[in-house]
Amino acid sequence: MKKSFDSFCMKLAENGRSISTIENLSNECFYEIFDYLAGCEIYEAFSNLNFRFQQILRSCSLAYKIISNESTSYEMFTKSYRQIMRHHQSQILSIHIDVNDSQYLTASLFIVNSQYIRLESLVFYTIEADPLYRLLQNLRELPRLFSLKIDTQSSLTLKQINYAYQLAFALPKLNSFEFDTGIHDNRKVRLLSISTPKQMSGITRLFMGQSCSFQEVYPFLTYTPKLRRLILAYVVDDQLDAEEENVEYTVPIILKNLTHLVIERCETKFDALRLHLERIRLPELRFFRCKIDYIPDFHGVTRFDADQWASLIEKHFPQLKICHLTYPEWNFNSNGCEILEGNIQLNRFYAPFWVQRQWILNIVVNKRNIVVSIYPYKKQWYELTLDDIDNNLTLRLMLKNQLYSDDFLTFFRKIVGIREIGYLEIDYITIEKLIQILNLLPKLIALKISSLSTTQAKSLSNDELEILKKISKENQITKIYLEQMNHIEEICFLLTYCPQMTYLKIGTIGSLDIDLFLRIILLKISDHPLQFLSFAMPLADDETVKQLQTMIDFEKLLFDYTISRHMTDIILKRKYNR
Repeated sequence: MKKSFDSFCMKLAENGRSISTIENLSNECFYEIFDYLAGCEIYEAFSNLNFRFQQILRSCSLAYKIISNESTSYEMFTKSYRQIMRHHQSQILSIHIDVNDSQYLTASLFIVNSQYIRLESLVFYTIEADPLYRLLQNLRELPRLFSLKIDTQSSLTLKQINYAYQLAFALPKLNSFEFDTGIHDNRKVRLLSISTPKQMSGITRLFMGQSCSFQEVYPFLTYTPKLRRLILAYVVDDQLDAEEENVEYTVPIILKNLTHLVIERCETKFDALRLHLERIRLPELRFFRCKIDYIPDFHGVTRFDADQWASLIEKHFPQLKICHLTYPEWNFNSNGCEILEGNIQLNRFYAPFWVQRQWILNIVVNKRNIVVSIYPYKKQWYELTLDDIDNNLTLRLMLKNQLYSDDFLTFFRKIVGIREIGYLEIDYITIEKLIQILNLLPKLIALKISSLSTTQAKSLSNDELEILKKISKENQITKIYLEQMNHIEEICFLLTYCPQMTYLKIGTIGSLDIDLFLRIILLKISDHPLQFLSFAMPLADDETVKQLQTMIDFEKLLFDYTISRHMTDIILKRKYNR
């Protein structure tokens, strides 16, 4: 909020309007200022100034946004919020409260009634079941309540959860409903009844924060035929056996408006997931994201089967444009990682179905888990346009927070066996470890490094030097991005041992003098195919670019080149003729 207010002050300054004497500002200007402030801030600052501001605070042009959280003192709440909610009900636009004190309940929640004619958004955190029910019952009187978000203090029973949804679905104007809660018991209870036409809700966005099976989700969806976005926090296996399932829950339901489906955490078997996704017809689905939880001894990896997902999507989601599947596996080691065993399964993500849709495979190896995901191809740092995708770069590998031990390198060889890796992204690494990694990736084309240490370069063994010479002759790396340069030797090393490099991007050059930096690089590439050089220089302006160009021309460091500035980057392009 402070950032937004600062932006407003800058806008005033650009328009030549002084804010040193606020009395000279128009009422309209104050309304715009107040739009950046919480209701208590407005009331605290302006309610006792003079008659003019008292009139402004009562004007229908002013909309109050009530925001309270743990940092809000009770004194502030009782002094300002209670006055606003007592005398300005018709001006309140939104109420966002962290209900961690019973005093807040008596001061605010239960006076919400039909007088709040402009109230559009309600957010309540840490609320208990009983006050929640009373609140939901009162909300039916609100003529403009479009958005409701509830986060309970503690877990509820399934019966309590069902009742809360029934009350929310009865709100006549509600468009968005988020209900985040835990489940207190796992008892088999009667599911929410299938809706009748009179019970149907106009909700278009629904977030279900409790763990639930699709058997439990299904009846809720019959209440929301206009649903456009559905987010399920945690999907588990069905609690009822097939013979126990009510026949009315097996009839297909069509959600013709739903375009976005997100499953933030999925523990159900793929066959069950497929069955329910086939039963819930989504002809206009365009966005689908699902995180598939790894469960040992549960054959979890079968839920990340490329062929099964391709078949499901092709048959039932013909309009799908964005697909994001994620599979994390924990506690892997050099002896085993289920998702990588055999390699055949991941290679199936290179079938025409996936390649034609430009949905690519991405592997992130962290210290404690490995995350395999499929998501739409995005423009990369080395691409100026997105006209064509280099298929050599469709397997993206990222190594995060690694010590690059012998056990890790043993494990890394299993990853390399999946497919020729064209893109590698790594955190801080030493020259010694980088040599070992690059020696396993002869087809690597693009390399991104957060930080590179060359302190061990002079102490490399004869074997390491031989490997380095081999890498220099055979590697196909053409694009490198070094996010943080500590010493110029790092750039010299990359230029020397990546002789095919045509694209070099540097995030920051540290404290090195810019003229010296550029002079060393340009002398180094006099007989090198590098054609594109980019480096960050936050304080640079057009005059800086002119000075660099003058230096290059005067010292004849380059011919047939262009130099320019884009945002904070200096970009140098040249033609290279062997």
